[in-house]
Amino acid sequence: MGQTDLLLLNASNLPQLPIYPYAFVQVSAIARRFGLSVRRLDLLQVRREFWRPMLRELIQRHRPRMVGIHLRQQDTVLHFDYHNPQMGVMAGRYFPVQDTRALIEVLREVGDMPITMGGFGFTSHAHLLLDYLGADFGVQGDPDGFFARFEDVVARRDLESVPGLAYRRDGTYQFNPRGFYPPAAEREYTDEIVDELISFYGHAQLYGSNPPTVAVEAMRGCPFSCGFCLEPHVKGRRIAYRDIETIVSELEFLLSRNLRRFWFVASELNIQGSEFILKLAERVIRLNETHPGSPIEWSGFTLPRFNESDLRLLQRAGYAGALNDILSLDDENLHRMRVPYRSGQAITYLKAMAKMAEEESQAQATSPHGVEGLRQRLAGYFTLFLGNSHADERTIRRSLQQVDEHGLREKYRGAFVMAATRVYDIEGKYICATSEEEAKSIISYDERGERPFNLLWPSFYYPRFLMQRLGSTAEILKFFSFVGDTFLSLAHRMRKDWNWFLSRNTSVEQLREWLAGASSVPLGAHEAPPHVLEKAAHVLGEPRTPALVSMMAPEPEQKPLWNEVARVLLEHLFRVHGKSVAAVTTHLGIQADERGIPRLSEYRLMERLYQRYDSVEQLIEEAGSCLDVTGDSLAMLYLQWLLYANNVTIRPEYRELLFEPPVEPASAVG
Repeated sequence: MGQTDLLLLNASNLPQLPIYPYAFVQVSAIARRFGLSVRRLDLLQVRREFWRPMLRELIQRHRPRMVGIHLRQQDTVLHFDYHNPQMGVMAGRYFPVQDTRALIEVLREVGDMPITMGGFGFTSHAHLLLDYLGADFGVQGDPDGFFARFEDVVARRDLESVPGLAYRRDGTYQFNPRGFYPPAAEREYTDEIVDELISFYGHAQLYGSNPPTVAVEAMRGCPFSCGFCLEPHVKGRRIAYRDIETIVSELEFLLSRNLRRFWFVASELNIQGSEFILKLAERVIRLNETHPGSPIEWSGFTLPRFNESDLRLLQRAGYAGALNDILSLDDENLHRMRVPYRSGQAITYLKAMAKMAEEESQAQATSPHGVEGLRQRLAGYFTLFLGNSHADERTIRRSLQQVDEHGLREKYRGAFVMAATRVYDIEGKYICATSEEEAKSIISYDERGERPFNLLWPSFYYPRFLMQRLGSTAEILKFFSFVGDTFLSLAHRMRKDWNWFLSRNTSVEQLREWLAGASSVPLGAHEAPPHVLEKAAHVLGEPRTPALVSMMAPEPEQKPLWNEVARVLLEHLFRVHGKSVAAVTTHLGIQADERGIPRLSEYRLMERLYQRYDSVEQLIEEAGSCLDVTGDSLAMLYLQWLLYANNVTIRPEYRELLFEPPVEPASAVG
C-alpha cells in the first residue's frame, strides 16, 4: 500500500444525531482533483481510551504525509443542550473543541506528521481556535487553494501565498486572505464513500424505513446579514449555484446505490427566489419517473417565502420542508434582525406545510403499506426564535397573537422556542451583544455547568429584558417551554393524563355516583376511536368499582385506552350537568360548548384570566368560595378540569410578556 497524502479525522460528530461528515466527501473529491489520496476516520464510535492504539495503527498502515482534522461545529448551537431545567444543569456532553484538542494531543504522541485544522466550526473562530488547539496549520473556508498548493504546505515553502492558510511564523500564527470557490463541477461521491456510509450507519439504518439523509451540495454563499448567522462569514457573500446537471448526476449515482433520501446543502435553497429550487424539483420529479422504487425524499434549508402553489410542486418532487428557525412573527423584530422575509410570508409557509402534511397523513392512513413520511415529521413541528438578540416584549406578544389569529397552534404537534443566541465574534464584534451591559447576559458552559464567558466553550446570549423580568436562565427556559407547549402547538393536550386527573380530584365512590346519574343519557358524538367509545359506553352503562379503579390507576399496557375513556366520560359528565359547568363559566365570564370546552383558544382564555387574577391559587380560592356555597362538587371538578385541560398558568411576571397591557383611560380635561 502506497503512502497516503492526508489522513482526515473527525471528533466533532454529535452523539445524539450521528451524521457521516459531508466534509469527508467534499475534501476527498477536491483532493482527487489534484491527484492526492485521502483516508478518513470518524471517531464517534471509538472510545477515548482506544484513540491512541487505533491512531498509531492507522498511521503505521497509511503513513500519511499530513493529518487533517475536521471541526464541523463548536457545539450544538442549542442552549437547552447545555442547560435544561427539566433534565438537570447539563442535558448532555458535547464539547467538540475540547475533544479535538485531546485528539491533537494524542496525535502528537503517536506521530510527527503536520496537523491541519479545517471545517465550518474552525473557520467561525479560526484566530481563537488555532492557538488553543495547537495545530500546525489551519484552512479557513474552502480548501481548494490548500490542495492546489499541498506540496508547498508539506514542504513549508511559500506559505504566505497559499489561499486561506493559517500557519505559525516566529511564534505567532499568520492568516492568509481567504479563497472563495464554487461548488464542485464534478460528482463527489464514489463507491468507496458509499461503502463508508454503509459502514457508518449500518445496513439496517441506511436502508431502513427511516433512513438518514445523504448530503449533496446545491449552492453556497449568502449576501444577507441576519443577526444570528455565520454563513456569510464562513461561506462568503457571493452566491454560487452548483450546475443542476451535476447535481442530477450525483443523485443518479446515489440512486444506483439505492439511496433515496437527500439533504441539499445550501445557505438557503431559495435565497434569490424560487427559480433554482423549482428547476431542481422538476429534475427530481423526472428522476423519480426514471428510477422506480420508493419515492425520493429531500430537504434543505429554505427561507419561509414559498406560496402554496410552489410548495405543491416541491411536494410532488419529494420536498419535505426543513426545521428552519423562524425568528418571530413580529415584523419590527424581523426588520431589526435583518432577515429577508416578513411575518406574512412565514405564516403562509407554515399553513401550507401543515396542510400538505395533513393531506399526506390522511393518504397514508388509507394505504395498507403507508409509513409516515419525512414531510409529516418535519411539518408537525416548528420553531420560533423568540429569544433572539433583538426581541422584546412586543416580539413575543405579537408573535403569539399571530399564531392565535391564524389558527397555527391547531396545526402543529409541537413547537420549540429558542431562548438564546449562540454568540460569535466576527471581526472583533459579538454577533448579538452590542454593548458591555448586554454582554453581561452572555453565559458559557463547560462540563460542570455555567462558567465565565469564554468563546472556546458553548456561549449564549439571553436577552436582557428576559433576564430582568424572569431573573435567571432557568426561568427563561421554563417560560418558553410553557409558551411552546401551550400557545404554539398541541403539545400540552397530547400529554394530558386524565387517569391521574381523576385520581387527584375525585374518588371512586363519587365518580360512580356521578356516572350512575348520567347513565340514562347516551354518550353522543366525541372525537375518539370506536373502541374507546365502546369502552366508555360500557363503563357508563355499568359503572362498577373495579372498572373505575382501573380507569384511575390503569396497568401500563392499558393506559392509552383508559386515558381516552376518562377524557370521554369527563366530557359526558359536563354535558349532562350543564348547570354545574355554567356556574363556573358564568363566574369566569367565558363561554363553553355543551361539553364544557371553552370557545376561546388557550391564549385568549388565559388572557381573560390574567386580567382578573395574579395566580391560579387566587383563581381557585375566589371561584371555589362561590361554588362551595351551592355545594356543587361537580362544578369544582369542572373548574379543576378547565385549568388542567388548558394548561392554565398564571404568574404576574408573565403578564406583559404574553398579553397587551390594558389601555389606560384618557385623563379628564377640566
